[in-house]
Amino acid sequence: MPRTLLRHLALLALAICVAVTGVVGFAAGAVSAHNTLVSSDPADGSELAGAPVQITWVFDKAVPLETMTATLIDATGARSELSGSTHGAAGDTEVVTPLPTLLPGPVSIRWRLVGPDGHPITGRVNLTITAPTVAATATTAPTVAVAATTPPTTNPATVGATSLDQSADSYSTPTFVRWIVRYASYLAIMAIVGILLTTAYVWTGIGAHSILRRILSRSLFATAALGFLQLLVVASDISGRAPWSSFGSIDAATTTDAGMAFAIRIVLVVAMWLVLFQADIVHHEVYWTAVALPGLGLLATWAFAGHSRSMRWPAVGVATDVAHHAAAAAWIAGLAIVGWIVIPKTPPEVLIPVVRRFS
Repeated sequence: MPRTLLRHLALLALAICVAVTGVVGFAAGAVSAHNTLVSSDPADGSELAGAPVQITWVFDKAVPLETMTATLIDATGARSELSGSTHGAAGDTEVVTPLPTLLPGPVSIRWRLVGPDGHPITGRVNLTITAPTVAATATTAPTVAVAATTPPTTNPATVGATSLDQSADSYSTPTFVRWIVRYASYLAIMAIVGILLTTAYVWTGIGAHSILRRILSRSLFATAALGFLQLLVVASDISGRAPWSSFGSIDAATTTDAGMAFAIRIVLVVAMWLVLFQADIVHHEVYWTAVALPGLGLLATWAFAGHSRSMRWPAVGVATDVAHHAAAAAWIAGLAIVGWIVIPKTPPEVLIPVVRRFS
């Protein structure tokens, strides 16, 4: 095995250790995806003799307040956005939302939340108020629900929380658009990582080929642009407005795992573009370290924004996902390079050792 290849392997192993350590450290204090409403007080379907001054939501996972909204439809049909939600005494899985003075009649309260994986989840709680009461200050007072005819808690099945369950006044990015953007980004990342791995371990110097340089450049640009678009989609899910009207919600989007991953992805792409196309790094090991770390980071952002983050042991899930997609990138890109460039355009003395290394 050539000495340069041994050094590349050592650098890659070091980079993997750094990436996994970072993932483990970041995941230690984080929560899994797909948050679910466990109960509410008042409960869904309650008939109340007195109007409550607040509603308490209990979720199975932590709730970033920046991503949660609540909308009230009162007995007159008037719609209003509720504000002032805070975490309750039970911690960040409990949210307390103050309510205005409510008139007798049916009341509907819709909650909306963006989970750590960037998926929007919504649900409704429907109440009936049989008699009005004078509203009290709702900052610290407990919920006022006199003579409720139903229990004060809600079974999750009755809440009806569903991903992408939107009301008429809330914009939702179509599912097919989400999938197109997601997998276009995936292909771009696979092209970047695959070309770099093939250059490092299969055919030294092939990365300088004009065709591959164009693919790398365009893939880096596409990854950054698509990452920003995905970040806007998360911001749109939080704001309930179209992505092009949700720039003000980007900060809130980065409080989710998916939003943070997309933001980091854009930074990593810029760093990699500078190394590959602007920097003149002569030292071989320094160059490949500067390339390997952002490359692994790109794979980690894909894993961290996906379902591997929601496993029981997210650190293991993300690390395994990174290794899996790195191997897939090397195989797919390597096969394309061997079949597209090596076999038709190289003499046998180059072709044979390259194909053997790839195999």
